[in-house]
Amino acid sequence: MTPPTKTPIEDKNLSFGEHCEELRKFVLRCLVVWMIVAVGLFCLRDLLFSIVFAPAKSNFCTYQLLQYLADKCGLGAIAMQPFEVQFINFNLTRPLVAHIQVAMAVALLLTTPFIVVQCFRFIAPAIQKGKRLYSVAVVSVAVMLFYFGVSVAYFIVFPFAFHFLALYQIEEVVFNQISLDSYLSMLVTLTLLMGLCFEIPIVLYILSKMGLVDRALLIRYRKHAIVLICIIAALITPTTDIFTLILVIIPFYLLYEFSILIVRKSNK
Repeated sequence: MTPPTKTPIEDKNLSFGEHCEELRKFVLRCLVVWMIVAVGLFCLRDLLFSIVFAPAKSNFCTYQLLQYLADKCGLGAIAMQPFEVQFINFNLTRPLVAHIQVAMAVALLLTTPFIVVQCFRFIAPAIQKGKRLYSVAVVSVAVMLFYFGVSVAYFIVFPFAFHFLALYQIEEVVFNQISLDSYLSMLVTLTLLMGLCFEIPIVLYILSKMGLVDRALLIRYRKHAIVLICIIAALITPTTDIFTLILVIIPFYLLYEFSILIVRKSNK
């Protein structure tokens, strides 16, 4: 019985040209899957934009939950009052461009696990066999943290920021007219960046395994980290209001404290 032949991705003894060919196939697979999902989402326009514009409606699940909690606890002051927001557009081609951009952004979001798996398959031959299962666990947690960050942005940070900014008025004679670009830019930027920033625990965990950081170091520089968190939050927040900034800072700080716990366990 002849032993099974190795696939190119499993064979470590590849020439430089063969590695480049595998890299080309890897990139091509990711692009093809991404574009297929993007085209599918583009065709599902009503479903796609019902999700995108859901936080702009007073019946959004986050607002309804807050209303329910306010009623149960007798805290009518924090209840979300019904509201209606209409968006304006000044560019003739912008709706079509926005449709394409949103479809591609959401497709990238949905295909992230596939892309991560393909990346892992590409670099797997360089990882020792005894550490591959450990690497799979780290990658899986990284993907889950990314989606958790996206969920926090979509269901918590963005809705409250949007509700506050959309209904804030300096005078009754000044009406808020929100542009389509402003809404989409804030939503896409905030969700994707929050997803990436939620990888902080994984980054610190890997650095601790490399011996570059430890729990004592993170505790010693906690105040410096808070300042850095505020700077990063200010850079990734699409708006300049303090309310949205605070909503972004709070989960980042909690992530840092969670990272301290993770690093402590990894150092044992």
